[in-house]
Amino acid sequence: MNLKQLLIVLFSCGMSVAGAYAQSAVTNEDAQEVIRAISGDKEKVQAYCDMVKLESHTDETAQSQGQETAGGRNQMKQLEQKLGPEFGAMMDEYKDIDRSSEQGPRWETVAIVQATLNTLNKLCGPQANRVQRD
Repeated sequence: MNLKQLLIVLFSCGMSVAGAYAQSAVTNEDAQEVIRAISGDKEKVQAYCDMVKLESHTDETAQSQGQETAGGRNQMKQLEQKLGPEFGAMMDEYKDIDRSSEQGPRWETVAIVQATLNTLNKLCGPQANRVQRD
């Protein structure tokens, strides 16, 4: 369906374009697909757990030295790529959300992504459950 057809359908249903874009960018189905894709593959579970550990270490280093290392960012990107395109797409949507406002439908995406990450953290044991992502 192209954009023109989408607009026709939206207007014929009484929906505004703003209403269509106000929907959460990450759905529960998307989140479940990410969880299935990672939890069903030992290598992806290991990559995710390594990413959580690296993120925790990188955050500690950044706080103590006042900067993040390029090597740490590169390792994070490599690990994220191992997790598959679904995970990358979900995290891209999550990173693009303006968190300066505490209202709006995009916060549904934040809740879905955070619940997904909490579920994935359980695969890494109790230490990973303490890691909080913003």
